[in-house]
Amino acid sequence: MLSGNEFTLINKIKDFLIYTYKDLRGYSLNKIENLSSYNKNSGLFEDKRLIIVKNVNKTNDQTLEELAESDDIFIFISENTPKVKSVKTIFIKREDSYLVDCYELSVENKKRILNEYISKKDLKISSDIYWYLIDKLDNKYVFFEKQIELIFSNKNNVDIKLINSLLSLNTGGVDKIFFDILKDNKEIINIYKNKIIDQSEMYKLFFSFKNFCLLLIESENKDVLEKNIPKYLFKEKGFLIGIYQKLNFKKKSFLLSLLFKTERSLRSESKLSLVIGLRFILNFRKIIIS
Repeated sequence: MLSGNEFTLINKIKDFLIYTYKDLRGYSLNKIENLSSYNKNSGLFEDKRLIIVKNVNKTNDQTLEELAESDDIFIFISENTPKVKSVKTIFIKREDSYLVDCYELSVENKKRILNEYISKKDLKISSDIYWYLIDKLDNKYVFFEKQIELIFSNKNNVDIKLINSLLSLNTGGVDKIFFDILKDNKEIINIYKNKIIDQSEMYKLFFSFKNFCLLLIESENKDVLEKNIPKYLFKEKGFLIGIYQKLNFKKKSFLLSLLFKTERSLRSESKLSLVIGLRFILNFRKIIIS
């Protein structure tokens, strides 16, 4: 079972398990809403199945005992809420099951991952740069990982100016585009073309959207969101709360997946950054309003 509040790590582990069983071991991939949708009789050509269970409702000791008789592999995925605490306890006690709790990186975890990366790549950086990275790099595992790769792609010239530039710590005024996200596609396209004129502006826009997205996803409830909204956004408070109320676990997962794919595309196809950026904005809007 994969649970917690760190969606990027949940998705990272899920993708690794899918790769291991589906791509390397030949399991077919199936997704079901909950165990009531599970059919234990697989098809003729589906002797080995990897099954993603999106909702842990109706999961208890008895249902897990029944699943233990199957040759199928199950991955249960759940946001960390009080309602799933009892289910997590069941997984902890069972010898044939595993529970992986996914949370944000602590300072110690960030140090360990960065140390391993520096050692593996045989990199040399100053103490000042090291601690600046520990402070500024994302607490989300996958974003942390991608940021390290991006920064050290030019390993001979890593300084604070480069780090700030690549992480887009100062987004300027492009973040205002986020608050136009509920307008129709035609208006958004016009706003985008007028404000985003080069690759630099596109990167600022992307990381601005990422920051707002993580603010919404990380807030456990409406009250927590209100406390976390920066004071300078007091005029946009109602808008952010409205967006938050449109989100659910499924949409949060879609948004994180979109962020990952877009960041990867921006690195591999930088010459198409403006096209990638517009596609990202429209897909972002589609997920929000769906």
